[in-house]
Amino acid sequence: GSTPALVKNSFSNSNMFLAKYDRAGALIAGRAVTGVNLIVGTDLVMDGDDFVYITGSFSGFALFETGGVPGSFSRSSSGGSDIFLLKYSAATLLYKWEYVAGGTSDESGHGIAVDANGDLFLTGGFNGSVDFDGGGVLLASTSNGGEDMFLAKIDDATGNIIYRHTFGSTNNDRGQSVDCTSGTNLYLGGYFNGLMDIDPVGVQNIAPTLGQDGFVIRYNDAGTLGLLNSVALGGNGTDEVGNIQVSKADLPYVTANFELTANLGGGITRTSNGSVDGLLIQYPADLNAPNWATVIGGTGIDAIFGLTLDVCGNAFVTGSYQGTVDFNPSVATSNLTGPAGLNSGYYVAEYLEGTGSFILAGGEEIAGRDNSSAAIALDRGGNVLLGLNTSSAADTDVSVDAVNISQTPPFTATGTMAYVTRSATGDVIVDETAATGVGTFDEAMDWVEWNTTPDTVCFCLTGTAPFTINKPQDLVAVVADSTSIYATTQDGWYLGAIILDGPGSATPGAGIYIDGVETEVIGLTIQNYETGVFLSNSLNYRVGVPNRGNQLISNGYGLRTMGSYGSVQANEIGTNAGSTVNLGNITAGISVDVYPAVTTIGGLGAGEANIIGFNAIGVQDVSGTTNVTIIGNNFSCNSTAGIQVAGGSFTPAISIAFISSISGTGPANETIHLYEVNNASCLGTPPCQGFTYLGSAVSDAFGNWALPGAFTSGSQVTATATDAAGKTSEFSLCNIVTSILEPEFIELKEENGVLSWNVSEDQWSAFELEAMDQGLPVLQQSLELEARSERVFLSGTYLITGTLQDGRMIRSNAVELTIEAQWLAFQDGSDLVFGRAGAVYQAEIVDIQGRSIWSGS
Repeated sequence: GSTPALVKNSFSNSNMFLAKYDRAGALIAGRAVTGVNLIVGTDLVMDGDDFVYITGSFSGFALFETGGVPGSFSRSSSGGSDIFLLKYSAATLLYKWEYVAGGTSDESGHGIAVDANGDLFLTGGFNGSVDFDGGGVLLASTSNGGEDMFLAKIDDATGNIIYRHTFGSTNNDRGQSVDCTSGTNLYLGGYFNGLMDIDPVGVQNIAPTLGQDGFVIRYNDAGTLGLLNSVALGGNGTDEVGNIQVSKADLPYVTANFELTANLGGGITRTSNGSVDGLLIQYPADLNAPNWATVIGGTGIDAIFGLTLDVCGNAFVTGSYQGTVDFNPSVATSNLTGPAGLNSGYYVAEYLEGTGSFILAGGEEIAGRDNSSAAIALDRGGNVLLGLNTSSAADTDVSVDAVNISQTPPFTATGTMAYVTRSATGDVIVDETAATGVGTFDEAMDWVEWNTTPDTVCFCLTGTAPFTINKPQDLVAVVADSTSIYATTQDGWYLGAIILDGPGSATPGAGIYIDGVETEVIGLTIQNYETGVFLSNSLNYRVGVPNRGNQLISNGYGLRTMGSYGSVQANEIGTNAGSTVNLGNITAGISVDVYPAVTTIGGLGAGEANIIGFNAIGVQDVSGTTNVTIIGNNFSCNSTAGIQVAGGSFTPAISIAFISSISGTGPANETIHLYEVNNASCLGTPPCQGFTYLGSAVSDAFGNWALPGAFTSGSQVTATATDAAGKTSEFSLCNIVTSILEPEFIELKEENGVLSWNVSEDQWSAFELEAMDQGLPVLQQSLELEARSERVFLSGTYLITGTLQDGRMIRSNAVELTIEAQWLAFQDGSDLVFGRAGAVYQAEIVDIQGRSIWSGS
């Protein structure tokens, strides 16, 4: 059934609530802080122990819900508004403790951070005299003029304050955001309006350029707060830092809103496009010159209000915009157009970690309405969650490249309402190597199965490759939508960098089990499973793409399909790239069953071939009727067969293998693929199977075929046949190439546009001139038996096919001709003949003294 409604009643025009929803948007729990005066929540974070913290301010009498017994407790502010910090369990939103501080004026909390040790840091603003530890050992702090800022460390276990640092100018100053590195450093950001000392134990003054500037300060929390370095961010306009987040690589990302030209440190400046623009900046750890900085804004008032990072360090920002804004910092243009005039739309945009390059942007605006996004977060399924304020009654879709799955706000009035929307980015990131849990491959596949939009599983593991994931035997079905699993997204990827390692080939299960459409698996090593990749009812799958395949080794089956079709390319199946190491799959490298559409294994394009070696069977067609095209691959050392087709197959035979031509018989009107065999890595004498692709020919109506060329004497060759439906046969028996042209041969030469050929002394019944067209010989003309030369007038590759009286066809080597644009003259009997093919030309004959003898056309 549906989730019962949970109603909270506000007693003023602004009370606060905290709510938890499941990933389908169903309510799990909700808590409220209510009163007759203003109560505002400003920041929320979670720690690694599944607790949630929320800060803000309240004034007068406030009632805080607990979710337990008793159901609530009350607090009264000391004067104006006071600071609060609440801790709840993330699972049920059960109250744990509260921290409250205030004085006779207004105070507020604005930013929270939790470090790797679970310690809490809180920043905000205060006025007048404030007792930060409620009558404890810390002396009261007094602001220097208007509002000053504070940075406090809170004991996570008790909610008691450990220390506080307060500072500011004689004007209004505020700390707005704080975040921590994986070590002991933290970054503080906000705004200031005059000279202020930022050093907790000494004197280090910074000053704004003119008016209000933003700032970022780096401190070290090694027991006490030590100043490391800082940057004042701004210029002659009004500027402020709103958000700081530290990436997994310990790089601080900063958002600011600014006017005119702002100094960002290290001599780097940025200029706004209009009255107010947003800034997204990535700094190095020491806050020297920015690594990169992006301006977001047009000619209107545009701002950034929210910032979040994915685990790879890609940045997502959200806020409000007016008019037309180009979100792409490069020379390319990615415009969104918001409302004209004073109304605003809201947006979300993503930028790449290393360079700040634009990835995507989407926005929404309703004419005559005000819309803004105040907060942004990412769930583990790669979905963007936005906290929105809007007066629009329309369903809002901020997605450009993804499907919006938010619900329509339940109102039609023009007043403002807050709600949450979710849009899919499509990226589900793996950043942990554990078998299960947050950030693991197992969790990513669970999200892929649940998400209803196309997904890409990305990898962003820290440390030095290779990374081994001991994935359990839960078979994950990917349904309904397309999924791409890209190990190649890992920084510094190489084949073998990310390994899915199973419990052994005898244990039932698969490394990856897919039941869906348009699925790609690229760049993984999958080993020690009953089946490395199992594809059930998977349509148009891609296991490997050119030059980016997988390594499927030491499984029962490397890859197995059921009711599926697609392509398998660039994989190492049962061996390494050189086919020198035995990593074979016990039953088969690839096993495919029946499906009407064609499955392609390998290909003739660059980087499409699979390396298939040391398996019991290289490719197994278990139905015998499957349309499986197997071409261009490197087969070797598969112990039972390179290719095995149930019920046998129409396998061609090689009759003659000479250094200039290989010919044979087989199914009529099929494409014959010829391979050279490589047994150098194999022990014993494995079955004949093709390693190096040599070329193709088409058999005639009687099944005869021949492929001219230059083949290696003493090498072994084999062939397969592929019919018009795409089905490929098993390999033929091998034949050894001999170095002689006898007993039957046609040797073709060219000189000055004239083809000449020598033939053996056999009884010939016909000669034909053929030209190669897309790899196949095409008849040009029949020739007289007595003739042994022929002039051609068009550039191309030519060969001669002779037919012996017993019906066998012998093809010559192929010769390439380049016909220059000049007159050709030759004698035909008693006549002198001039020629250029395909046009009418004016000609003249002159004698040795240059006198004209004849002219004509």
